[in-house]
Amino acid sequence: MDHFYMVYVEAGKSPERQHPNKCEAIAEAGRLFNIMKKRAYVLEVVGYHDSTGSAYHESIGTIKEGAL
Repeated sequence: MDHFYMVYVEAGKSPERQHPNKCEAIAEAGRLFNIMKKRAYVLEVVGYHDSTGSAYHESIGTIKEGAL
């Protein structure tokens, strides 16, 4: 999947499900809010990291902006 969205519920576990478009992610955020009564954030991919680095200065230059 080249571009996707995820939903994070405040004070919850890490997001696991990818949504192919913003509309589906927003609907899922609403569903989760209704169930959990906690703020739900819609997250959008802006880049990715695909290399190793033990320190911030070693890894920040390897972030790829845009879709996968």
